[in-house]
Amino acid sequence: METQRYKLLQEEYDSLKDERARIDVLVEMALEMRNTDVDEAARMADEIIEKSTRLGYPRGQGRGHNLKGSCYGLQGDYEEGMEELLLAQAIAKQIKDKKLEARVLNNFGNIYRETGDFARALNYFEEALAINESLGDEVAGSVNLTSIAQLLYDLNDFDSALDYALRCMPIFEKAHDTNRVITIYNVLGNIYFKREEYEEARSYFEKNLATTEKASAAYIIALSGMGKVYYKMQDFDKARQCLQQAMEEAIVLDNAEVQIICNYYMGRMQMEEGDFRAALSYLNKAFE
Repeated sequence: METQRYKLLQEEYDSLKDERARIDVLVEMALEMRNTDVDEAARMADEIIEKSTRLGYPRGQGRGHNLKGSCYGLQGDYEEGMEELLLAQAIAKQIKDKKLEARVLNNFGNIYRETGDFARALNYFEEALAINESLGDEVAGSVNLTSIAQLLYDLNDFDSALDYALRCMPIFEKAHDTNRVITIYNVLGNIYFKREEYEEARSYFEKNLATTEKASAAYIIALSGMGKVYYKMQDFDKARQCLQQAMEEAIVLDNAEVQIICNYYMGRMQMEEGDFRAALSYLNKAFE
């Protein structure tokens, strides 16, 4: 799905004459597309690599491999993701591009986090953070801090996760970085949910519903967040409405994460309402 920002980037891409500048904008377009269509973003990464190779533009090649590695990670193809990131890392070191190197390190951390190797993930996040701090890049450093916050959330250290997330939020808001604001609001919603501060959690999910484009991955993640908050607040009618809508759209988008969340909390609701057969059906779907 083409967002408004994607369309603006497309206009900029079409207006440029310099091929290297066009590749840089194409990378930004692919990053925007990654939020709604990972398969298309991966295809665009191949295009970026091919064009950069033909032009002799190693930075474009490195960014293309880094993007493709992150797409593989989001798709659960971790070995392929690692291979792409190793190529990107080698190029970043060869051309001494510290900014690209930090991006690659953060993506390594994301894959290790997904595979459950939290110690190694943290090492990569901290290494990326050190590079961005040395470059004085506050926004990029906050991306690393967001990754650390998510890792601490996985480890059930919700107080520390909250501290990191709250440090990032004003930086992204000040930079008007919409995608990262959406990410940090989702992180905060989940942290407050785990801390059983449901009104706070709901406020962040509501903000994302108001700012994200409907039928996007970010929108259905926020909608499923609202559903689980309403479940905890014992408002089953609103919970069911949010979860069912999020689940229907998650099936269309092939978003496994949201399907798991929705089936799990629908099952929990059915258990509390005494319909154990329906509960088992939902929970089995989540498990599958």
